[in-house]
This record gives sequence, C-alpha cells and structure tokens, in this order.
Amino acid sequence: MARRKILISGYYGYGNAGDEAILAAILQAVSREVPEADFCVLSGNPQRTRRDFGVRAIPGKNVLAILKELWSSHLLVSGGGGLIQDSTGVQTVIYYLSVVSMARKLRRPVMFYAQGIGPVQTSQGRALTRRVASQVQLITVRDEESRALLDAMGVSGPPVMVTADPVIALEPVESGRVEEMMEAEGLHSDARIVGLSLRPWSAATSTQEAFVALGRDLVSQGYRVLVMPFQESQDRQICAEVAQSIGSGAQVLRKEYGPTELMGLVGRLHAVVGMRLHALIFGAAQYVPVAGVAYDPKVANFLRRVEAPVVALDEMTPERLVAAGREVVGAEPLHRDRLRRLLPPLVDQSRETARLLARLLDGGGAPGGC
Repeated sequence: MARRKILISGYYGYGNAGDEAILAAILQAVSREVPEADFCVLSGNPQRTRRDFGVRAIPGKNVLAILKELWSSHLLVSGGGGLIQDSTGVQTVIYYLSVVSMARKLRRPVMFYAQGIGPVQTSQGRALTRRVASQVQLITVRDEESRALLDAMGVSGPPVMVTADPVIALEPVESGRVEEMMEAEGLHSDARIVGLSLRPWSAATSTQEAFVALGRDLVSQGYRVLVMPFQESQDRQICAEVAQSIGSGAQVLRKEYGPTELMGLVGRLHAVVGMRLHALIFGAAQYVPVAGVAYDPKVANFLRRVEAPVVALDEMTPERLVAAGREVVGAEPLHRDRLRRLLPPLVDQSRETARLLARLLDGGGAPGGC
C-alpha cells in the first residue's frame, strides 16, 4: 500500500509534557486509522523528536525544509493544542498560520486537529486567523468555546467540528513501567498521593502561597504530595520551591518522563490539583479526580466538560484552593463515578478526529489535488 505522507505542525520538541502528549496521541490515533501513514514533525528539537517518537522530524523554523516537505506531503496537520492564540505574543499565531498558508499556496490540504482556539486579542491576529483558517479543508476543535471564537472572528468556509483533546484517548505505558517509576521516585503504591501541577505565570502573584497552603493541608490529612513539573525549563524551579515550603510529606518529581510514562504515573494518584491543562487531562482520562486553577480559558473549558472544580486565577486565594482540594479528595468516589460517566463520550470524540483525518485523506488528499 502506498505511503500517505502527513506533516504535523505544533509546539513539539520543547520539553512540554502536554504538547508532547498531544503529539503522541495524534501519532497513536492516526496510525490506527491510516496504517500507511508516513509522519514528519516540525520540531524545536528534531533529534529529540526522532528519538522519542520514532518519526522523521525537521526544524520548525527552517522555511526551505518545510516547503520541501510540504511539496511531497499529502496533508498538513496543524495541532492540536493552543496554537492559534496571541497571549504569548502575536508572533505565535503568525508562525502557525504561516505554515498553514505555505501549505495552501502549494495546494496541499490542511486539517486543524482538535485545536483549542484563543485567546486572540490583537486585531492582526484576528484578521490573520479569519483569512488563513477560512482556506483550510477541515477544522476540528476541542471545545465549544473554540468553535464560537472562530465564528466570532468570521472564519467561514471549512466545516468546524467539536471533538476533544487528543490526549483524552492516549494510552499510558504498561503497569510494570509505572511500578518502576514509582520505585525510582520513592513512592509507595499503597500511599495516598495527591499531585500538584504549577507553572509560572506573570499575573499569578499568590500562586505559590496558595499551593503551599493546599499542600500543607493535604499533608495534615495524611496524604503525600507530589509536585509535578510539566515543562522542565519553566516549571522545575517553582515546583521545587513549593515542595520545599510544604515540608515533610511533599516532594517534587525527580526525573523527567515521556508523556505516556507521566500519564501512567498520574493514573496512580489519589487526585490532581493544578494549572497545567494536561496534568488535569492525564488525571481525568484515568478517572482520577481533578480540580484546576484557570490561568487560561482552556483550563476552565476542559474542567466544565468534566464537571470538575475550578478556581479562577484572578480570584484565587489560599482558602479557595484549599477548599477545592478538599472537595476532590473528600468526595473521591463521587468524582471518580462522574468521570466514568463523562469520559467515554470524550474518548469517542477524540478518536473521531483521527477518523475525520482518514476520510479527508481518502477524499482528495493527494499532492496537488486540492
């Protein structure tokens, strides 16, 4: 069977566990639907991406390499994750849409893969999104809010379908490997462990104080606290400081793990309270009760879908975060039952994204044919 060349654009190769998990989930899901797929990934660290995922990878900022790869590709996949946003600067949305624009100029079909759209606050970002996104063949988004934002920006033409974050359907590593990691981290499998996930955020003046208060409250109830960096270069310092301030009964995750490994480890926790979206998705996907701090709309959007407690960052106090933590650990069976009810439809939606990709390929994805 002829190979189908798929180029994937996203925030890959930068050591962010959530985005690496998105890539792992896309590769896992699409490989099931398109066994003949030949993947190439735009990466900030191609060597690492090749090593970790066993796929071809090229530098994400090398325009000539991207054009060459697009010329021989059957499809550009943009996503998932929050690529179309300018909260990290308008250059973010400009970069990801420029890759899409290159594909369309070469008449290659483009699919947005379960993206979380926004926030897009600049007039330049909104105009560019309207113009470029209206030219693609298919848009799938991970929540209703993203679809509404595309509509508000005037994106028209391609079908826009709500599916779910790819990571919801990601399969973690086998239990034997999880046991090895637990042992390496000094964690007993019968311990009651609550995971905390933090990230630096410029507007989060009291983040550490609130998480320290939560951690101390959990320890006083007999829980062990595991503070988890999800992007080593950004999170390690704040996570280490929080674990140290909590004191006895808390520790920071010692090693850096791949996405399916980290997901397996999170599956052994009693609950997760965090800022990082994919720390919450890792937990909820395995029926681990979660509560989140919404520093970005994507966190609140996901937590609403799984009916989990959420604390808005601009309203967060130590008292409110402690209350959210107590809610999920104090009513653990109720939260697990709720997740068992709500997650299967989201898993189906996540897998549907890959099926839509396969149908797009079958419906005219040959180079030069669109």
